[in-house]
Amino acid sequence: MYDFILQLFFLGSLSVIVYMMARVLPRVVQESQRPGVFGAVDRLLARLPLQKLDDRLGERWGKWLRQTRLVVTKFDNYLLHKINSRKNGTDNGSSIKELLEKVNEERQ
Repeated sequence: MYDFILQLFFLGSLSVIVYMMARVLPRVVQESQRPGVFGAVDRLLARLPLQKLDDRLGERWGKWLRQTRLVVTKFDNYLLHKINSRKNGTDNGSSIKELLEKVNEERQ
C-alpha cells in the first residue's frame, strides 16, 4: 500500500513539472529568437554544406565498419581454428603475428 502511495505522489509531482514546463516553453522560444551574435552564427552555419559532409562521413563510417567486421571475422575464424586444432591435438603452432601479416597482405 505504501508503494502505491509513493508511486501516486511521484507521478503527480512529475505531471505538475511537465505542466509547468509546457506553460513556460512558448515564452522561452520567443525570447531566444532575438537577433545578435547567435543570429550571425546561425547564418554562418546555414551556409555550410552539412548534408554533403554528413553523407561523406556516413560513407567513410560504413567503409570503416565493413573493414572492421572483416578483421574481426578473420580473427574469430583464427580463434575457432586454434580451439579446434587444440581439441583434436593437431596444433600446428601458427601465431597471431602470422595471421595479422596475412590480413595485411590481403588488404593490399
